[in-house]
Amino acid sequence: MTTRPYDLILYGATGFTGRLVAQVLSRRAPPGLRWALAGRDVAKLQAIRDGLGLPELPTLAADAAKPESLRALAASTRALITTVGPYALYGEPCLAACAEEGTHYVDLTGETPWIRDMIDRYDAVAKRTGAVIVPCCGYDSVPSELVTLLLVEHHRARGQGTATVRAFHGGKGGFSGGTLASMLNMAESGKTKQLMDPVLLNAPGDPVVADPDLQGAVYDADLGGWAAPFIMAAINTRVVRRSAALAASSGRPYGPMFSYQEAMWLGQNTSRLAAGAVGVGLLGALILTGTGPGRALARRFGPAPGEGPSEEVRESGWTKSVAFGVATDGAKAKATLKGEGDPGYKFTSLLLAEAGLTLADPDRAPTPGGLSTPAIALGMPYVERLRAAGVTLSVETI
Repeated sequence: MTTRPYDLILYGATGFTGRLVAQVLSRRAPPGLRWALAGRDVAKLQAIRDGLGLPELPTLAADAAKPESLRALAASTRALITTVGPYALYGEPCLAACAEEGTHYVDLTGETPWIRDMIDRYDAVAKRTGAVIVPCCGYDSVPSELVTLLLVEHHRARGQGTATVRAFHGGKGGFSGGTLASMLNMAESGKTKQLMDPVLLNAPGDPVVADPDLQGAVYDADLGGWAAPFIMAAINTRVVRRSAALAASSGRPYGPMFSYQEAMWLGQNTSRLAAGAVGVGLLGALILTGTGPGRALARRFGPAPGEGPSEEVRESGWTKSVAFGVATDGAKAKATLKGEGDPGYKFTSLLLAEAGLTLADPDRAPTPGGLSTPAIALGMPYVERLRAAGVTLSVETI
């Protein structure tokens, strides 16, 4: 891999999120990093490159409809970031090329049925080639992964395992056409039953508890308030449970029969009624998108692919995650993550870019190849990169 011409390629740089990731890379790429932009339209890539003020940055043609172009792209780089979704429609050729060429890979999908399929098809391939394949490196599911990791490492430093983690997520932001397209494609895929499986990404017998997703308002004494069901929990909890199983298989278990759940944090003054109303609204949205007419309405009135929240919305947004972990000896700790910018776009772009930079680092300690997770594949070096980029990531005994 050391003879490859690039350290990192961003594939999908002309899309809404891809452009944001390119902006982050232009600021955060270390001196000497050999990186490039890739996508279908080289003229558009060159316009983005020029807008970044990087006239020498290479631009490369690649197309999901031409797998051979993705194979050549993967073979030319140490690591690759892809923002080309919905991944269930367009993602497999790129992931397959990276797995087969031994190229490290990150994306921002939250399409867990697709991830399950990719594990089944390419985990063994990536293990053989050494490719570290890491889906879910955006708001789905990095905050959940990292607050859990901080708690596990905190308890481990005391010689203890982690029995339970409860995470609560809050934020302010916008919505894009790409996210809507992914959600609607999952609803149309006929895999709704898979979405409901709390251990979808685990193998049978993995040492984790199959906690059900929260369906209504819940009061948490440590949080000091009411929380609501979280739409992303059906993604994040599955990823965290896979991390726990991968950690156990490597001899560093999170804890015996590790348990993880999460909810939406609505603020200290939220009432039970308000939290319950969020749950009802979430159920209604799921029912609506589960029907053909409902999806047609969403497409008609929602943002189109390539559209997303305005710069004002992105800049005024924020995200905060708080998690409480109980060690096997009963001791408690609290982990906090705070980031600037709306969760789904400005913050996600930072998370994705830093994930790619972590894997592109030639001095990174090697990790086993395979279909992995942010916590396991990127670990504490990723935490330190995010801290250096201004993200608050802290843990304390309570």
